[in-house]
Amino acid sequence: MATAAQSTSLPIGLALHPFAIGSAVLFGLLASHPMLALLMVLVVPFVAIWALVTFVLLVRRAHERRVRVWLLAIWALAVAVPVMLHSYRAHAVRAQADALATAVESHRAQHGQWPAKLADVGFDDEAIAQRWRLWYRADEGNPALYYRATLMLFDLYDYDFERREWRLLPD
Repeated sequence: MATAAQSTSLPIGLALHPFAIGSAVLFGLLASHPMLALLMVLVVPFVAIWALVTFVLLVRRAHERRVRVWLLAIWALAVAVPVMLHSYRAHAVRAQADALATAVESHRAQHGQWPAKLADVGFDDEAIAQRWRLWYRADEGNPALYYRATLMLFDLYDYDFERREWRLLPD
């Protein structure tokens, strides 16, 4: 009985395209997770080399074009979606963090002291921490506003209230 690879006379690499599709989907799902962009740094160089070889073979072997184009498109999507999601998250979290910093500074300007918690400036501490991974505390009159970097697992951004700027605190 002939296998799918033998009946279409495709090389073994193309006969395994369900595996390639499955790994692209798995990669896309894992790399889309917040703080797991490092996975992209580790995998994308190998995908780029594979894509270059696949493109050369696509040009040279007309009978394999359709499958190779689909594989390239699926992997391009598997890389593009996490990049877009990480970019969106980075901008959305920073916008929320900037809004919190502005609210905290406004409270200080109006009342002469830092708010004890985010509820004092109209935000739900737990909801902000859960959704945006953003935290605020005011210990002994020193405010601290920080959030987890959206790209790297252990990095933080800390707001400097004196300079009014965000600082990256790498692990």
